Amino acid sequence: MRENIIALGVIAILISGAYFLAPIIYDMIGFEDPDEIVSVSVELENRCPFDDKVFVVKVVNSVRSFNFNNGKATFRVPRKTMLKLAVSREFPDFEYSDIPQKISDDMPMKMIADCTTSPRLQSTMDALKQQFQN
Repeated sequence: MRENIIALGVIAILISGAYFLAPIIYDMIGFEDPDEIVSVSVELENRCPFDDKVFVVKVVNSVRSFNFNNGKATFRVPRKTMLKLAVSREFPDFEYSDIPQKISDDMPMKMIADCTTSPRLQSTMDALKQQFQN
């Protein structure tokens, strides 16, 4: 009977130790919780002949979007969120297609609005250049 009580005590100590030490261990090995809410700061580099208010940061697969104020947008979203540059709903006649991006650890993130080349086409061309340089 006494051995059972000691065994239960040891197990309880191990479980509570693991529970309280897990966040410290995760931080030490660089584990990032994908559902963690993080502050994101995005800077817009606008190479288009339009005002910054035309563009927003859009959360992919969501209706959420964030406006730029003086070329910057700051908001909080889960770490796993994918973002892309989009056109504000205030400008329904204008269309802009961007490639979704993961949230960067380097803040502020930079998003480039370039109306001379489609971002998708530019990405394809860059990949081809890189492939043929090797």
